[in-house]
Amino acid sequence: MIAEKGFQSTADVLPIQDQYRSEMDWSRYGASVEAMFGNEPLPMFDAPTALELVRLDVRRSKSFRYLGTLRPDETDSSDLESFEGDLPDQVGVGGLRVISATYGGCGLGAAPTVAAVCAAYRGNVTDIVASLANGHEEWHWTVDVQVLGDPLPTVEKDLEVLYYYADEIGAKVRRAYIGSEANGKTLVLSRAKCGE
Repeated sequence: MIAEKGFQSTADVLPIQDQYRSEMDWSRYGASVEAMFGNEPLPMFDAPTALELVRLDVRRSKSFRYLGTLRPDETDSSDLESFEGDLPDQVGVGGLRVISATYGGCGLGAAPTVAAVCAAYRGNVTDIVASLANGHEEWHWTVDVQVLGDPLPTVEKDLEVLYYYADEIGAKVRRAYIGSEANGKTLVLSRAKCGE
């Protein structure tokens, strides 16, 4: 598990590697493991939606992916398609923020001919593009299938990115689009120019 420090973070409990645990730490660890194997059901992690991903702070590590979101209060997890209202507040964070990024959206619904590296669905590369682009004022990137993964091998894929600027009052969602085949073309996310 990887956690990032936020505005509400506390420092009363700190993680510790096993080789540094004291007897008290081992006792506490053992009790936690025992509780996990008890009758209490383990929490289930749902895939994060585009709107949940955009609420995260600017990502400083590009070597991990967000795999799940714990929703203990059963809050609404509707995705971008049903998004209405204001964009989430980003206190102290400027620059662009990626809401959703889809690689191979033009081929959705088509039966894949061979096994894929990543799945073909709306928002399938949101976390990757956001980890690279969030926080920039303007971002130029040569689309690279080796970075994004290939959701539909042997099929030409487009790339669609929805984003906004956190420092804008009444921020509007912008769309950058590169038609098939997007790999090798330049994606530009900016206030004025969307893509080429």
